[in-house]
Parts: sequence; structure tokens; C-alpha cells
Amino acid sequence: MKRPKISVFSVHKDAMAASARAFEHDWPEAQIDNLLDDGLFRWIGETKEVVEGMYEPYN
Repeated sequence: MKRPKISVFSVHKDAMAASARAFEHDWPEAQIDNLLDDGLFRWIGETKEVVEGMYEPYN
């Protein structure tokens, strides 16, 4: 049987680690790929809110 493949998008390394632990515990047969965009987390820290530009796709 093929292992299910899951991609997890995270904005902070601690959130990524927490999701990996949850999958290991609750769905250990899943193959997890992590995508980390810590720039978005930093951007929110600088603006202190979610701003319209955060919804624009990356060029």
C-alpha cells in the first residue's frame, strides 16, 4: 500500500514541528512534506496585523 503524502504549509518553525509531531502520533504512515515561509510570520510581526499585500501571490 502506498503511503499517503501530505504537504503542510507553516509560517513558523515551531508550528511546523508541532504539526509533524501530531502526524507522527496520529497518522504515522503518512509521508509529510513541510513548506516553511517564515517571512510571512516576520511580516506580520512588523505590521502588527494581516495586511492586504499578504494575500497577493509571490512573483
